[in-house]
Amino acid sequence: SDNVNDRGIIFDLYCLTSSGEYIIVEMQNRWHSNFLDRTLYYVCRAISRLIERPITDEVELPAGGKDSVSDTVSEAPLRYGDRYKLSTVYGIFLMNFKEGKLEPKFRTDTVVADRENGRTVNPHFRQIYLQFPYFTKQ
Repeated sequence: SDNVNDRGIIFDLYCLTSSGEYIIVEMQNRWHSNFLDRTLYYVCRAISRLIERPITDEVELPAGGKDSVSDTVSEAPLRYGDRYKLSTVYGIFLMNFKEGKLEPKFRTDTVVADRENGRTVNPHFRQIYLQFPYFTKQ
């Protein structure tokens, strides 16, 4: 928007690390309703895209392999459960406002955990919220 007061999302990134992890980075300049739900949707959408990839593995053949026309060959389809092996997806949300549903602190790091003992159940889902109004530096 031309009006600075009407601006919303400043910048979004969707990154893939060399180790196969995905990172969503969003900078949000002002509060809006349902922000936490939207961030949950973004991370879940990225995870669901991991499942949508093809269910066969391609294997590179060494030079001079058995197929002189193609240097890759498709193996048998993966087993049913194999397609659900996930890479880790991080959502990092930089916020220029205070979100009332989060603790009043700069960094909130969430995981899927057991409510009773706090142990992480699935390490492939993480959301990190950085609320800049709580960041103070002397």
